[in-house]
Amino acid sequence: MCYISNSLCDFEFHDAEFWDGNVSERRFIANVKFLNIHSNAEPNPFDKDMEIEQAQIVFDGFYIISYEHGRAWKTDENGERYTDEPQVILQGDKAAQAFKEQLNDKIVIFDFDKKDDTAHFIDAMGNDPFFTLLFSFDSVTVSWDAYKKTAWYAK
Repeated sequence: MCYISNSLCDFEFHDAEFWDGNVSERRFIANVKFLNIHSNAEPNPFDKDMEIEQAQIVFDGFYIISYEHGRAWKTDENGERYTDEPQVILQGDKAAQAFKEQLNDKIVIFDFDKKDDTAHFIDAMGNDPFFTLLFSFDSVTVSWDAYKKTAWYAK
C-alpha cells in the first residue's frame, strides 16, 4: 500500500470524484476515483503523472467553516458577467448538513487548494450543480494500492 501524509500538493484533484464519503465528529473519510499523483511525488515510480486506481483520503481534525451554494451567472450585452441571485453562505451545522447531502451520491472536484495558512477549499459539483466548501483540518493521509494509467492531462 502507498500513502502520503500531510502533502496534498503531490496530487492533482481536477475531475476527481469523492464517493462514499463519511463526515463524523472531526473526521472526513472519502473514497476517491480519478485522482492523479504528480511524477515527482516520492511514491510514484513512473516518470509521468499517474492516475491512481482508487484512493482513500482521511482528514483528521476536519472542520467545515462554510458552504456556499453556486449561483447562475449571465453575460450582458457588453460581455460583462453578473448574477442576480443572492449569495448564500452556510456556516456551522447548516454547512455540515449541506456538505453531507452532497456526499450521498458523489461529488466531482473542479478545484482543491489552500485559501490561506489555516483553510482549504474545494469547488465541486454534486446534487448541487456547483458549491464551494471552505474547511480546515489537522492532518490528512491519502492511501492507495495501485496505479491505473497515465494522467489524462499528461498524454
